[in-house]
Amino acid sequence: MHELFRKKRLEIIVEGALVETVLGMLDREGATGYTISSASAGRGDAGRWQRDDITPALGRATILVVAKEDVARRLAEAVYDLLADHAAMILLSDVEVFRDADY
Repeated sequence: MHELFRKKRLEIIVEGALVETVLGMLDREGATGYTISSASAGRGDAGRWQRDDITPALGRATILVVAKEDVARRLAEAVYDLLADHAAMILLSDVEVFRDADY
């Protein structure tokens, strides 16, 4: 059996127009990598929403970061401060990875 290593998974669901702002902050705060996925539809405090391919900035994106616990918590706090006045979800959870050196 391969050894697994404990890390933190930070997921940020944010308005498309704010993705570059969040990525810039992640880079400045020391994220070594991330994955971005388009979110096509959902529901929140403001009701249902659906991505519009004509104006993608009005859609949502999910940014996924896996990092050591101290880094992930620092990133989560910085993201929270950045997005406090915006429609966003910030999720922090435990995860196990196979390659410790990648994170």
